[in-house]
Amino acid sequence: MALRCVYDALSKKSDILSGYIVPEYESLHTQSKDYTQHLFMSRLSNGAVSSGTAAEMG
Repeated sequence: MALRCVYDALSKKSDILSGYIVPEYESLHTQSKDYTQHLFMSRLSNGAVSSGTAAEMG
């Protein structure tokens, strides 16, 4: 997947970058790669991305 497509999916097509990844970085960086990938992919595919906390999303 092209980097621009990834960026657009995380920032323009959803608010996962500014509403979740950046504010929740402290808790996200302690999670496994598989966990965070699964979390992001399920949120993007469900269209359920919001500015919730890591606890609310996980």
